[in-house]
Amino acid sequence: MNATEQHVGIAAQMYECRATARRLLGERFKPKMREFGKIVQAVAKRDNCNEIVAGATVIKEAKLFGMDSLMLMAAVVEMVEPSNVGAERAPTAGTE
Repeated sequence: MNATEQHVGIAAQMYECRATARRLLGERFKPKMREFGKIVQAVAKRDNCNEIVAGATVIKEAKLFGMDSLMLMAAVVEMVEPSNVGAERAPTAGTE
């Protein structure tokens, strides 16, 4: 697997984290993502790095795993590329 394929795979997993967090949190999704986002932003500022690196740092330093790491990475995705919930919930062809 080359680097580009690996990056695409990682991105897909990160987007899946966000989709899972949205399904699990429902109405609480945005407030929870803001809460985690503040932590990520503080680490990014402290370490002078981007949100993705800061998210990985938080997971490592706080020894997060499971659902906690999923939620944190969902927040990172939401920070980097905010979701448009209305557009994502629109029916796709053949699923109406």
